[in-house]
Amino acid sequence: MSTEQSYAPGEYPDMPPPSTEVGIIGWIRHNLLSSTTNIVITVLTIYFLYIIIPPMLNWIFFDAVFTAESRDDCRAIARAAG
Repeated sequence: MSTEQSYAPGEYPDMPPPSTEVGIIGWIRHNLLSSTTNIVITVLTIYFLYIIIPPMLNWIFFDAVFTAESRDDCRAIARAAG
C-alpha cells in the first residue's frame, strides 16, 4: 500500500504554512534579511542604535535633573553629580 495520496486538481487539503515563513521569524527573513543590501542596512541600523540609545537614556532619564528652581541650579546639581 502506498503512503502517497493523489488529489484532483484544485482540491488540495488546507495545510498550515511552514513555520519559517510566518510569524516573527518569517517577517524578519522576508523584510530585514531578504537581500545583501537589506542585511547590511539592518546590521548598520542595529549598530547605530547600539551607539545612540545608551547615551540618550543617560541624558533623558538617569543623569537628568528634574527638580531645580532655575537653570543655574540645574547646572550646579549636574556638576555636583559628576
